[in-house]
Amino acid sequence: NMMYILTGLDESERQGGEDNASLGDLSGNEYGVEVVTQYMEVMNGESDDIVYYVNKTEFGHMYTGLVAIRDSYGKGIAVLSVDISMKEVANTVKNYLNYVIIGSILLTVLFQIVLFKWMKKRVIVPVEALGLSAKKFVSDSHGITEPDKLKFEKPQIDTHDEIELLCDTLYLMSEDMKSYMTNLLKETQDKERIASELNVATQIQTDMLPS
Repeated sequence: NMMYILTGLDESERQGGEDNASLGDLSGNEYGVEVVTQYMEVMNGESDDIVYYVNKTEFGHMYTGLVAIRDSYGKGIAVLSVDISMKEVANTVKNYLNYVIIGSILLTVLFQIVLFKWMKKRVIVPVEALGLSAKKFVSDSHGITEPDKLKFEKPQIDTHDEIELLCDTLYLMSEDMKSYMTNLLKETQDKERIASELNVATQIQTDMLPS
């Protein structure tokens, strides 16, 4: 048996008119032997630390914290206990997990959006611009007889990475190709001029010979 000397009700219990413990009353059969034994061990023990344990009474499945109240001589004279419903604990854990899951989903979606925008700005858009410039350069090169008219429109890429390096490399390759075509065209024209001059000289020599 334990006597109730202090009670505290939460707001819902107070509004509901519940009276779980009438001051001065004995607990009777409200608590089992194991629960009462736990209270007695805390009161008669020497530790002033809070003791936590899970128990089941007619009030429900509870998570209880116990601490001894002692007189001026250090003797235990009462036990102060606080009960929290395990259902409330389970709901708190459930709500916490829900918040964590929802937060993780939102962070994942936000991360994917940021990653997509970053990829689009730093990779997709520069690569598309570089591809269009290269395609236009190849298309314009067909049928051009004057290399100076062949131009690689270098896109504005400021990614400071391999894509920008690739763009610069393609631009240099186009310039080298123009120089090669110019030199090749000049050499071809020189060879044609020399061949023409040789033909003329050959014809003159032939005309000088008696028939």
